[in-house]
Parts: sequence; C-alpha cells; structure tokens
Amino acid sequence: MPQNSIELLQKLMEKYSRVFMSFAGKQGVPYDDVEDIVMASFWSCYKGGYLEKMTEPEIKKVLVRIVYNKCMDYHRKAAPTDITAIEDCETELDKISYRAGNAVDKTVVSNENCQ
Repeated sequence: MPQNSIELLQKLMEKYSRVFMSFAGKQGVPYDDVEDIVMASFWSCYKGGYLEKMTEPEIKKVLVRIVYNKCMDYHRKAAPTDITAIEDCETELDKISYRAGNAVDKTVVSNENCQ
C-alpha cells in the first residue's frame, strides 16, 4: 500500500484512468473533453480527502460518482441557453428534446425505420 495520498493518487490514476475515460465517453462527453473530466475527478477526490479515509474499492465507487457528476455538469454547461425557445415549448418532453438537440418525434420515426 502506498505511504501517502499522493502516491495512492498516482497509483489509482495509472490503474483506472482509461476505465474512467471510457465511462465518461459512454456518458456522451466528447473525446476531447474526456481526459479533462477524469483528471478533474481524480483531483476532486484528492482534495476531498477520500484517499486517507477509504479503501481502494470504496475510492473507486466515489470516483465513479464524481466522474458521472462531472459528466452531467458538462452536459448542463453545453446545453443551449436560448431560454425563450425553451419557454415556448408546450410540454416538458419538448423542453428535454430541445436541450438534447433533437426532436422527439424525429427520433421515434428514425428508431422505427431502423427496426
């Protein structure tokens, strides 16, 4: 077991960074931003003091949650900011589809055509 938290952080980064980058990519984060999100997650885990308090399996669980939360933060920041267009939407489903950048009806038709 590493002697201090910096050594443990380095070991965790070497061991799990690719896994967490793949996880972030599956959450819809663009390839160019995946590494930044994962490294920020490791840094948050270090600053939070989790490395001294927990075992490695517990740290992995915390890191997964941090990476997921940072991915969701990324999507919130990347969402369109045209508030008037969102307010013009009739239903909540329309608002969600507008933020996602596609219309729900077009997605449904596309999925039915694929099947």
